[in-house]
Amino acid sequence: MPRLNEEILISVFTKENYTVLNIYKKNNKYYVDFICPNNHNASISYDSFKSKRRCGICYKEKNYTYDKVKEILEKEDYKILDEIFINVRTALKCICPKGHKCNIYLTHWFKGHRCRECGYLISAEKNRSKNPDRELYALSAKFCHSLRNQIKRLEKNIKIGEKEILFNKLGYTQQEFLDHIKTHPNYFEACKNNNLSIDHIFPMKAFKDFGLLNLEHNWLINCLDNLQPLDRIENSTKNSKYNKEEFKYFLRSKGIILE
Repeated sequence: MPRLNEEILISVFTKENYTVLNIYKKNNKYYVDFICPNNHNASISYDSFKSKRRCGICYKEKNYTYDKVKEILEKEDYKILDEIFINVRTALKCICPKGHKCNIYLTHWFKGHRCRECGYLISAEKNRSKNPDRELYALSAKFCHSLRNQIKRLEKNIKIGEKEILFNKLGYTQQEFLDHIKTHPNYFEACKNNNLSIDHIFPMKAFKDFGLLNLEHNWLINCLDNLQPLDRIENSTKNSKYNKEEFKYFLRSKGIILE
C-alpha cells in the first residue's frame, strides 16, 4: 500500500466530487478543508472520510428530496424500495449491492453506516470466532448449553471440552445438527413466535424408565433422530409423556435390545 501523501489524499476526495481547498496535519492526522458536491464549505479528517463520513452540513441538512436521496444512495449501488422520503431520521427500505434487504437512515448514512448484514459479514471475516449466520449460531449455542447441563447432571466433575468436541462425542458435526434442525418439518412453525427450542422427541424420563439415562447412552439420548425443533411453550406442555411401544421400537432401530 503506497504511503499517504497529499496527491493520494486529493484523489480520494475528488473521486467523490469534493473540491479540496486546504490540507493540514494535527495530532498526526490529516484534515481537509473542502467544498462538497452540495457547495457546502466544511472540514473533515481523512480517517473520517475513509470510514465513509461526509460533509457535516449535509448531515444536518433537512431539506432533502426523494430524488436527491435516491441519487446519493445509488452512487453506492443501493436501491431504494420505498416510493416516498419523509425525513433524514426515517428509515428507508433498501437493497444493498450484495442483495441484502436493509433499513437505511440518512443521518446514519452520513456517519458512515451502511447495510447491517454486510457489516456483520465484514466483522465475521475479521474475527473468525463469529459465525456470520447468527440464527444458526444461536441454535448451536442453545443446544450446546442444554447438552452441557445434561452431561453435568449425568456425571459430576467431568471435563466437557469445546463445542466441536461435544458434537464429536455425539457422532455428528455441528453443521449436520444445524442442517437437521433447519430442514425439519417443524422448523418454520417452531420459529413463528420467536420461541424456538430444541426438543427431545423421547424425553429423559423414557431413558430413565428403561435404565438408559447415563453418560454411556448420551449419544442415543441426543442422536439426531431424537431431536426436533419445537415452540418453547408447546415443548413445556409435553410433560415428559411418551409412548412406550414407540420408544422400544426406537431403541431397536438403534441396536438396543431390551431383555
